[in-house]
Amino acid sequence: LEEKGGKIVEKPDCNIALNVDAYLPEKYVGSSGERMALYKKIAMIDSKYDEEDITDELYDRFGTPPKPAVNLLQIALIRAYAIKCSVTRVEQSGGEVHIFPTKFDWDIWSDLSKKYGGRIKIVMSGTPYMNLRLQKDERPTDVTESLLFDYIQMNEAKKENETDEE
Repeated sequence: LEEKGGKIVEKPDCNIALNVDAYLPEKYVGSSGERMALYKKIAMIDSKYDEEDITDELYDRFGTPPKPAVNLLQIALIRAYAIKCSVTRVEQSGGEVHIFPTKFDWDIWSDLSKKYGGRIKIVMSGTPYMNLRLQKDERPTDVTESLLFDYIQMNEAKKENETDEE
């Protein structure tokens, strides 16, 4: 692309560290070459549609994906959502998920805190982050995916309202 005069646009990075096993087991995808190709494809997930498309491919080619493979796909989706929310890092510490946005939209985070029953707190010491308290037996991947999806929806609605007011 660069040789043709185009610019290479680097995708922002986001590190996800949640306490789940997330990989393609060798027993599920036997060929290391196929596993590497799938890892590259999974890294490109940018939407729920992409995640579902790759999930369908796994079912078709290898049968029902084991839990670590499902987790891997969900983590890739969380990463895509986090990037859309200007989040650079998501990490679990015990019963909490810490979300590190580069930009704070106080209105949206406040609304999300209400929606999630006050389980979201803004921590301003050191590097500011959002702290989401997990409920008993709640999967960190499920709640993090939902929270970031809700943020995206609220942010899009806010932008539409701002456009309507102009």
